Amino acid sequence: MVVSATAPDSNVRNGPDAIVTLVPGTWAGKAAWTQADSPLSRALTAAGCEVAPFEWSHSNSFRARMRAAVRLADQIQGRIKENPDARQWIVAHSHGGNVALHAVRLLRRTCTDAPRVSTVTLATPFIHVRRRAISGWSVFVLAMFGVGVIALAAVTLAGGHWRDWPYYVSALVLGEALLCIGGGAMHRGFLQRGNLFIWLGRRITANPGGWLYDVIDAVSRGDFIRRGYQRHIFASVQSPKVAPDELIVLRAAGDEASLGLATGQFLGWISALLSRPLTNFWLWLCITGAVRVFLLAGVVIHRPSHLAVRIVIYASMAPGFVALAAVSVMLAAAVPFGWDGPFLAMFASYSAEAVPPGQTTVVQLEPPAEAGSKGLAHSRLYRSEQGINMIVTLICGPPPADGDGAVPVA
Repeated sequence: MVVSATAPDSNVRNGPDAIVTLVPGTWAGKAAWTQADSPLSRALTAAGCEVAPFEWSHSNSFRARMRAAVRLADQIQGRIKENPDARQWIVAHSHGGNVALHAVRLLRRTCTDAPRVSTVTLATPFIHVRRRAISGWSVFVLAMFGVGVIALAAVTLAGGHWRDWPYYVSALVLGEALLCIGGGAMHRGFLQRGNLFIWLGRRITANPGGWLYDVIDAVSRGDFIRRGYQRHIFASVQSPKVAPDELIVLRAAGDEASLGLATGQFLGWISALLSRPLTNFWLWLCITGAVRVFLLAGVVIHRPSHLAVRIVIYASMAPGFVALAAVSVMLAAAVPFGWDGPFLAMFASYSAEAVPPGQTTVVQLEPPAEAGSKGLAHSRLYRSEQGINMIVTLICGPPPADGDGAVPVA
């Protein structure tokens, strides 16, 4: 047997050529595919990569993803310090892709000399944000006013099929209000002074005699909301713009998450469509006029029996239903994005898209040969042999042909 000896090369690195951080999606827990014994991890390790799993709360909320992005940026920065010559990659599944893009954005902003970090996303719904033409808080307050009109009408027309309407309407509004209050508690930075009680105390001290009217007026105009908070939401939620060589989007045919993406698209379109007429001054002038007519009719006639009076009351209720429907759709469209989505929807509207802003590479896997293949297509990207081979090829390049690079041993 002949063994060829070579002198050690000082240019040879001892560390790995690439470090791959695996980021699971929502509700994944300790995802099995990110562990060291998973098929994907073993394939990457065999190709010369170092695999580093990343764990986060996996909660379906914007706040959880924001916090995870900060932690992921810190973890990658630590990996860069340990192996400055290794190329950094992130493989992220589902909403983990949004976490990864924001982490890369934070890394570029805090560490300008950091090397390029490339990302491969697997079935990620990228979030796009649009500023509302009118304050979402104002729309929400007007909708609550419309609900009050509906409740008053139901009381005035007490009896019959109108008797239980206040309970149904109140239950709907209470559920929406709880979602918004919960989201506000998760994002307390929206407050003008950082503390709602301090803000309220200053209002009372400034006008002890008429503080209640001042507070109602301030709340209706959203004066307690911190200036610039809408821009902050836009930057924190909007998918960062990417360059062509920074991101590869990997998708599978028949992805079940596409249904949720399409639903979010449709509801987002309905929300934007309803927001346009809500910005019309004359519409709200007619609404307030109808409400006043109703209130006048309710005061003049305690129990209306004439058809004309009932028509006036029903007509005055219609704007309340329109306002309530608009806000309900606006909030419902935000729930799939996170539990705190309805609160953030008061400041901006958002939708899920197949790609983020900018130029990127999209790779679509071929559907499986068997129509009845087991498992979810949403998970096939990191579980199937086709998906694993594609990820390894994207990161490490195509495998060498048989015989290439082999050292003959005699």
